[in-house]
Amino acid sequence: MPRFAAFLLLFPSIVYADDLYVPDDFVVIQDAIDAANVGDVVIVRDGVWTGFFNKDLDFDGKAITVRSENGPGNCIIDCEGEGRGFIFQSGETPESIVEGLTIRSGFASPGAGISIENSSPTIRNCIIQNNTAMVPDTNRRAGGAYCHNSQSTFTNCTFVGNHAGSGGGGLFVGADSDVNVRNTVFRENSANAGGGVFLVTGAAMMIKNSLLVSNASNGGQGAGIAIWNIQSLLMTNCSILNNDGIGLRSINSSPSTTIKSCIFWGNSASIINDGSPLFVRYSNVEGGYEAGNIDMDPMFVDEFHIGLDSPCLDAGDPNYISEPGDTDLDGDNRVINGRVDMGADEVPVDTDGDGVLDDDDVCNNTPVDIPVDAAGRPVGDIDLDCDIDLTDFAILQEGFTGPL
Repeated sequence: MPRFAAFLLLFPSIVYADDLYVPDDFVVIQDAIDAANVGDVVIVRDGVWTGFFNKDLDFDGKAITVRSENGPGNCIIDCEGEGRGFIFQSGETPESIVEGLTIRSGFASPGAGISIENSSPTIRNCIIQNNTAMVPDTNRRAGGAYCHNSQSTFTNCTFVGNHAGSGGGGLFVGADSDVNVRNTVFRENSANAGGGVFLVTGAAMMIKNSLLVSNASNGGQGAGIAIWNIQSLLMTNCSILNNDGIGLRSINSSPSTTIKSCIFWGNSASIINDGSPLFVRYSNVEGGYEAGNIDMDPMFVDEFHIGLDSPCLDAGDPNYISEPGDTDLDGDNRVINGRVDMGADEVPVDTDGDGVLDDDDVCNNTPVDIPVDAAGRPVGDIDLDCDIDLTDFAILQEGFTGPL
């Protein structure tokens, strides 16, 4: 018997993943999903994908990845005003991944873009756009995405222009869910309650490094985010800006609801709370909110970036500890200057001291675990290219004249 065949007999559980291309190997996306095995990757070529079997896509419980070839701007699932982009309903786990797709023009409820029930997929680098949950004779919830009994993760996503008749224009988080949202934008979504995000009884969520801007609440119940009788909310380093309604509306929320290092500015009202108290600290809240926060012009230099003169600079939670790979909404490192900034933006260091952040400021993206010198360069960056590599080692070696 050949050695490799014998090896397979000894270790039959080893799985070899395949890449399945649409339309090369399968004409439609659902056929590729149906053919995929655990660990396989369905790669969708550039284009606008429409029609049956290119929407209402169902993983059927499989731990596979469905992703675009070249990012969400190039690969679009267009529901054409009927049905949804994806349906997760078979106990999918975080190993069930949707990545790099635009999902648009869904018309269904709940969850016109993505519907997740009793499942916990991973959604990353996706655009969820212009989906509508206003179907007659339904609960009309969740224009963008719906989560029920779910521990789903949304990372580096954009929810834009989604609508719901009742709640959760962008994202609806229902009972028995604990959803993780990171580095995500909610823009120009609308609903009666929770134009951007809506959490209801029994829900929990962690949202971090995210922007909720220009969302609307038709019923005055939280244009940015609304929370009703929830289990918990941890909101860290978010910017809730210029929403047409209340930035955050809370009714009988859990005492464990915590908001730190956030900016509430330009909303019809910043925070309105009925019921259990909210713990809000180290945040900039227009109109003020309890001790431990400020009420000062954030001095944005554009839509959500703060400048060197902002009172939000180095003013976030002093006890914040950056996680490995932790970045702001732009992908810049948290924490750059010793203390985390408020809001979704971490301001790079003005390394040349001219009061302006420009190309003369060097090495602003050094990984957080690499020590830097006073000029902001990685220690050991001999060739001054903001990186420590073999070139630096060669220069060091050439200059070494001492004994070995």
